[in-house]
Formats: sequence, C-alpha cells, structure tokens
Amino acid sequence: MFDITVDTREVNAKSNAALIPDLKDLGLSVDKQQLDVGDYILHDAEGEISLVTRKAGDLYTSIFDGHFADELNRCMKLIESLGGRGKLFWIQEGLWSTVYPNGGKGGMDYFKRSGPKWFRSTFHNGSSEKVYSNVQLSLTMAGIIFLSTGTLHETALMLAAIHERGQQGWPSKLTSSLRRPQLRWSEDSRVQRLMSIWPHLQEASATALIHEFSSVFAICSLAMHPSDYKKLLVVQGIGKKGLSNFQEALS
Repeated sequence: MFDITVDTREVNAKSNAALIPDLKDLGLSVDKQQLDVGDYILHDAEGEISLVTRKAGDLYTSIFDGHFADELNRCMKLIESLGGRGKLFWIQEGLWSTVYPNGGKGGMDYFKRSGPKWFRSTFHNGSSEKVYSNVQLSLTMAGIIFLSTGTLHETALMLAAIHERGQQGWPSKLTSSLRRPQLRWSEDSRVQRLMSIWPHLQEASATALIHEFSSVFAICSLAMHPSDYKKLLVVQGIGKKGLSNFQEALS
C-alpha cells in the first residue's frame, strides 16, 4: 500500500509541480489516481482513512460558486459511508486576511510567503468581512480538522506529518500521556474513542450511542448542533449535565 494517494488533477497543475518530489524527499511513497472525493488520501495504523482537501488561491471563488460546499459535503458523505471511521482534514494553503479596500469594509486578500516576507498576490472583493471567519467556524462545527500552511512545500510537510501521526496512533503532547479507557466487554474501537473524549461516559452508554448513531463523527456533530443535540438525550444513560460536559470538551 502506498503512503499517500494524490489526485492526478493536483499534480498535473504547473503550480503544484514540486509537490510529488517534496513528498518523496520526505520519505513517502506516492500513488497518483483521479480521486472522486478529496485531493489526498492516507491511511493510519488501523487502516482508517484520512481524507484531505486543499484550497489555495481559488478559495474565495469556490466559496461563492458553490464548489467549496459541494466538495466538503461529498467528503463528509464518504466518511459517513465508512461508519465515521476516518478523519477529514481541510488545508488552507497561504494566509488569508480581511482587508478594507478603498477605505471600505469587506473583501479578502491572499498572501504568499516569499523568503522572510509576506506579500499580497491576488485581489480585493467587496464582500462581507465575516466570510472567512464564518467558513472556519462552520468547518470546526462540522467536525472537519482545519490546518493552515504557508506554501506548497509546507503543505507537503503537513501531509507527511499526518501520515506519521496516523502511523503512531495519533499521539500529541497534549494527549499522548492520557490512558485510553479500558473496555470491559466491548471490542469496538469507536466506543473507546468516544469514551476518551466524553468526560465520565460509561461504556454501556458509549456502546448505545455508537449503536444508535454509528460513528463518533456523527455524535460529535449532533452534540454541537444548536437543536439536534437533543437527539442524544434519548439514549439511556445520557443526561443533560453529561451532554453539557461533552459539549464543553468539544468546544
């Protein structure tokens, strides 16, 4: 199995010519295929998928022509079709910021790193200044992992890091020292993962939640939804206080 599969449309673009050599220099074996969903596919040590989509200078246009939302919806449906067993990453390549062209509000500029400097490279748009912040918040609320890189090379470094962490079981300085819950009778890794992020959740309740909603991803999405979170309360053993603690942990 290859370490990473890259969409052929990504590598065929002249602006992305250095990506494959960078990935190989970082020690990754690379497969090239035309992907129906996402730009990159990796698998962790347990064989679960890590689906990555990337946006650079075309972010602003894709938001307003509907391509951005359609792409993310298709990515989420793929993860859901796998029972929620996987992760969805969104890489924003380059630095976006709200600007005020001609003294007015609204619009975004795209910045790209060149040596030690940042310089403006694209255009002004007279749209709402809230666009980019709302996009990031919507992604987070949907359970999509937001990552930021400055250049194509940094994107290659990020993809290599995703591969490495996945092969190590997703450790971090924050969580690597935390013990995974010991299951008494369930052998479902989804139950264990849910118990590790939901404070004081009992194994029986975690099992019932997975049985009812199929995936940790779906449960997290419901918990953070302004009205659908109530669906979790119908599961035996789930109370308002416990759910509130879970929502606080997620946020």
